[in-house]
Amino acid sequence: MKLIKSFLSLALIALIPCLSISLFPVVSANPASDKQRFEKVAEQLDLGGVLYGYVSVDGDLSGLAKLANSFMSDLKEIDKGISAHIPDVDIEALMKISGLDSISALGLSSIQTDQGFRNKVYLHAPNGARGLLSIFGNEAKELEVLQLAPSGTDFVVQQKVKLQNF
Repeated sequence: MKLIKSFLSLALIALIPCLSISLFPVVSANPASDKQRFEKVAEQLDLGGVLYGYVSVDGDLSGLAKLANSFMSDLKEIDKGISAHIPDVDIEALMKISGLDSISALGLSSIQTDQGFRNKVYLHAPNGARGLLSIFGNEAKELEVLQLAPSGTDFVVQQKVKLQNF
């Protein structure tokens, strides 16, 4: 089983360079804020496990939304017949409504424990979560559900949901 997990981890790591996307050749305007953002994300993750990942997406999601809107507009201009099949969707507006444009970085980790694996995903929104993301709350907190789950539980999820924001 460990061999299979190791093989899958290596396959994922080998694929990552092939999946890289570079929207714009932009050098960070503020390396100090990049470092601070990384440190904030790293505080929420577990080091030394089988998986650790960090991605800075500061402004990239908005840029990707603009690119998608432009692509869809260009596609409609190239082939007028396709216009009937492509809905008029403003992806930039959807990013703002959903709050995804407030995310500046994300991190994930997986560490093996006595009970199995503890996986974490952290979305960093330095100015607070907005839009639909705000229903999940703004503060990361320790997992309380681990003390509540019965012995032998294979999969546990803890999620705070603020229904008043929904």
